[in-house]
Parts: sequence; structure tokens; C-alpha cells
Amino acid sequence: MFLSIIVGSTSPSKKECFTTSSRSNGCILEISSEYPKGKPGRPARFTIATFNCTSNLMAILEQNGMVVILDLLNEMYWQLPPFGYCSLIKFSEFSPRELMVCDANNTVLFFQVDEGVVLRKLKGHQHPVKFISSTSDNKFLMTSSLYETIIWDLEANMQKHRLFLGKKIAIKIITFLPGSNNIIASFQDDSLNVWSFKTFDCLHQFIPNDWRGHHLKSIAFTRYLSRRPQRKTDH
Repeated sequence: MFLSIIVGSTSPSKKECFTTSSRSNGCILEISSEYPKGKPGRPARFTIATFNCTSNLMAILEQNGMVVILDLLNEMYWQLPPFGYCSLIKFSEFSPRELMVCDANNTVLFFQVDEGVVLRKLKGHQHPVKFISSTSDNKFLMTSSLYETIIWDLEANMQKHRLFLGKKIAIKIITFLPGSNNIIASFQDDSLNVWSFKTFDCLHQFIPNDWRGHHLKSIAFTRYLSRRPQRKTDH
């Protein structure tokens, strides 16, 4: 199915305008954007896509700040209020109808996607947020720009820890490890570090010489890493 989204439409109403039947090549949905009639312009580019924890909802970000929610189960879509510039969108890992949006003021906004209302705000970043990760119990959230990282206590809605980096040491990747909640990060020099979340002591460090000639671009974990059974010991 082909879905064309009108750029600049602010209607919050849900539209039942697509089906997810599979093509012979495996594609179930192809999305493009277009400008309203009488407003010529190039098709806008989608820059970020994110699924919620049930994989039934998908949010896509258009380069001018328009966010579109697609309900793949009920085959409908709708738009959230326009944000202007956004550096990142990501669904909450524990609330399937909650979307985190990082706006032009470097604030992380939590939106209820059905009504488009703001549930909470996290302010404190000086640079655009590029990475978001939460602990396995959803009590703490880590947000990071290229040069600073903040860990938030979500129950108190306040900062727990803040780390500033020099602009010569930009962050490439940073996230919580499933299960242990330790922090793993890669920097511009391709070094890889693991810190304890409790003490912030460095637990492991891997230097670029270990993979000379290659560059780290992403880090991923198996889905059920945090559910791995503990090894029994003999007494």
C-alpha cells in the first residue's frame, strides 16, 4: 500500500487510509510526503522512524518537525501538533502510547500520542539530544547530546547525575546495558567504555587498536539478554 502524507496538515483526526497487505517483494507499506495544492515544494524527507514496545505503533519524523503516528494494527494514521526542529523521537520502552520528542530548546517532551498532550518535560541540556535510553526497571532515563549526558530520576522528575565532555571528545553511542543497567559508550575516537551505573567506575575499556581499520557505527543487544537465566553454582 502507498501512503502519501500532506506536509503542514495540523488535523489531529485519525485517518483510515491504508492497508498493510504484503506485496510480492515483502513491502507492506510505502510512505511519501507532499505539499498541499497551491504550495509548491520538494517532497519532505523523513529522518527518523521508531516503533513502540508492542510494535503496533510507528512514529516518523519529517525534516521540518512534523511527527506522524501510524497504527499498523488498526491501519490508520494521524499527525501530532507541529514541533519545528526535532533532534530525536523515540517511544517509551514501557508505555506503548508515550512518545519522547527532543525539541529545538533541547527539552525532552513526553507526549501521549492519541491526544497529543504533553505529560512531562525534562529540561537541562545545552545541546540537541541525540540518544535516549532507560534502565530495565524504567526508574531512570539517560539522555545525551554529543557533549553531555544527563541521567534522570523519573519518579522524582529530577537530575541524578550529569556528565560534561569537552567538544574534542564527542559521543558516538551511549546506552544502558540490558539487565545490569551499566552504561556502555563509544566516542569519536572509536574507544568503547563500560561504567558501573551505581558507582560510575570504569569496568571495561576497549581501545581502537582492537579493531584497527574499522569504525564503530552502532551497538545492539539480543532481545532477551536481560532475561537470561543465572548460572547455578555448586556448593
